[in-house]
Amino acid sequence: MLRDTSEKAREELNEIRESLKLKQGGWALFKINRNVRRAVFLGMLLQAMQQFTGMNIIMYYAPRIFKMAGFTTTEQQMIATLVVGLTFMFATFIAVFTVDKAGRKPALKLVSA
Repeated sequence: MLRDTSEKAREELNEIRESLKLKQGGWALFKINRNVRRAVFLGMLLQAMQQFTGMNIIMYYAPRIFKMAGFTTTEQQMIATLVVGLTFMFATFIAVFTVDKAGRKPALKLVSA
């Protein structure tokens, strides 16, 4: 594609340079901007805290737990596990809507206390 003038070529070159700066901004922004580092750290901390709640372990061992609790058949154990999973799912929906109403920070302070 040939350019009509050298001015158009310069404009296109400047656009390419700007797009390269934006692509390089990811890690540079993380290294330079304190707010980005803080947000990433808090996100990682929240993910770690979620793992410490033990929800994954409960869901993994739920059939065995229900067997020890007296649910004798596999069908009973699976139904009870399904009920626990659905309860977690509905609680998540309730939490999402509550956080939308109350805000993230107050909700996080409440559950972290």
